[in-house]
Formats: sequence, C-alpha cells, structure tokens
Amino acid sequence: MILLVIIYVLLIRHKGMEGVIYGIIAGMFVLLLAAFSYRWSMALSGMVDSEQINTSMTTVIFFTLTPWSLGWTFGLVVILNIRTQQTLWDTARRDPLTGLYNRLWMMETFSTRLGGNQNGTKRSFCVAIIDINGFKLINDTRGHIFGDEVLKKAADILNNHLGPTDSAIRYGGDEFILLIDCAGNRECRETLRERLVHVLETPTTIGEFDLHFSVSIGNAMFPEDGETVDELLKVADDRMYMHKRIKCRNTEISNKEALHG
Repeated sequence: MILLVIIYVLLIRHKGMEGVIYGIIAGMFVLLLAAFSYRWSMALSGMVDSEQINTSMTTVIFFTLTPWSLGWTFGLVVILNIRTQQTLWDTARRDPLTGLYNRLWMMETFSTRLGGNQNGTKRSFCVAIIDINGFKLINDTRGHIFGDEVLKKAADILNNHLGPTDSAIRYGGDEFILLIDCAGNRECRETLRERLVHVLETPTTIGEFDLHFSVSIGNAMFPEDGETVDELLKVADDRMYMHKRIKCRNTEISNKEALHG
C-alpha cells in the first residue's frame, strides 16, 4: 500500500509517467482474466473439485486481483482528473505566445499579496512596467511573425534574469510587468531600472538578425508609492512614460549633435 501511494505521488508530480500505471492496470486485468479462465477450465475439466477451486482461486481473484485492479484504475482516473485541472488552471493564467503569466494571474497575485499585507506587517515589493520602444515599427518593417519572436526573446531575457521569488507578466501588446521582491533591500529599489535597462538593451540576435532592444521602464514600490493595484500601476506607468520621453529627448539631442558636429 505504501508503494502504491509513493507511485501515485510520483505520477502526480511528474508528467509522462501515466504509461507506467497504464501498463500496471493492463497487467492486472490480464492476470484477472487469466485467473477466471483457469478457474473455470479446471472446473469443467474435472481436474479438481469445485470446493478446492472455491477455497483457493476465488480468494486470489476476489480478494487480491480484483481489488488491486480496481484500485489502480480508480487511482489513474483521479490522477488524470488532477492533471486536467492543473493544466486548465495553468493555461488560463499563461500568455500563449511568451509563456509568461498573464493579467489574470497578476491580479490574483496582487490580491493575495495585498491581502496578506493587510493582515500583518507590510512586506515591500516592486512593480515594474516595461515597454519596448518602436515595437510598432518592428511589426511594420519586419512583419508580425518577427514581432512575435521579439516578444518571445524579451520574455526569455526577463525569465533568465529574475530571482527565484520574482515574476514576469505579459501585460498586453509590447508591455511587460515584473513583480520584484525588494523587501528590505534599498539597493534593489534604487538600481532596478538601471539593471533592467542593461539586461534588456544588451545586443542579441533572432535568427540571422541582430537585435538591439530599446526599452522604457517605470517602477513603483509598495507601500511607499501606493497600497492598491491601481495606485501602483498608475505610478509605474507614469514613470515609464517619463522615462520614454527622456530617452526620446536624448535621442533627438544626439541626432542634432551628429548633424552639426
């Protein structure tokens, strides 16, 4: 029984192991069928009397093979149902293009974090909004398929540079949101935008094309900048657009200096 429970736990935790239990169930039912066939063939042939059969084979069939077969079958049904529920839950909270969490997951996570903070000590965290500058131009010049690859590349970069307690969300279009655990870490709060800009604007490649991201980033801290979802997102969004205007202004100045230099 302990072995049975261990196997089921492994099957629930590791995908692709259902084939093992399918084989076990099939083997159990084959043994059950063989036992029934043997029981009645012995009785019909007269090799043993019915009383001997009832005391031996019936015990094996009805008290060993049948319960085990039904138990494994029931367990498989339970496992498949749990897997289906997990898949549906995860699919509903994932962006199908990038594989990042989506807005539904973000709102649920915000609700959990803010609810927990209302019941005890307020634990700081940072919300960062990231916008890819000039993404419309990428779509217009290279096509939407290439634009999708750009979004997936940005998602991969973010995932590869997040901490174990941080999360990346595709908010919509070319905007991403990060939930960063900055509790008690002043340096994290002060250098977050610079670190993200450095990571995302490092030149990379997509296929045969060289790619140099330009991003605008705004962040907000809980509870310093707001204590609700709307307040935090508004502060982060305003700072993101401020960063975008500064970058555009610097680009214009650089272009003028290049023309008149």
